[in-house]
Amino acid sequence: MFNVLLATHGDLGRALLSTAGIVYGDVGEGVDAVGFVPGESPDALLAQIRERICASPAQGGCLVLCDIVGGSPFLMAAQAYRERPEGRPVAVVSGLNLGMLLEVLAVRDASDLDEARETALAAAHHSIRDLSE
Repeated sequence: MFNVLLATHGDLGRALLSTAGIVYGDVGEGVDAVGFVPGESPDALLAQIRERICASPAQGGCLVLCDIVGGSPFLMAAQAYRERPEGRPVAVVSGLNLGMLLEVLAVRDASDLDEARETALAAAHHSIRDLSE
């Protein structure tokens, strides 16, 4: 099993985890959130992300879900990905939304990290609908 880390601006990640708990139920161990807050240095955020990645199972790894591409949480997750310990599986996906998180939680027990990454990408796309179409 892999860990899931939400890396977002402010408390968005924690709010999504709380909401996922209402919809999904207990999200289980190994699911966490870190938020980049005003006044915090990017290096402090990077340290938090690295810590969570290193705490993930060596075999399962860590799926990092970020709110927006190019934002500080995404950039620090990308740096942590590039500098990850050898042999430690890590995947970073941006565009986090509740639909993506719920789908990842649903496949967490039965999927490996690569399958979960693909699930996250597909879920983000499929959870956006235009009712006028």
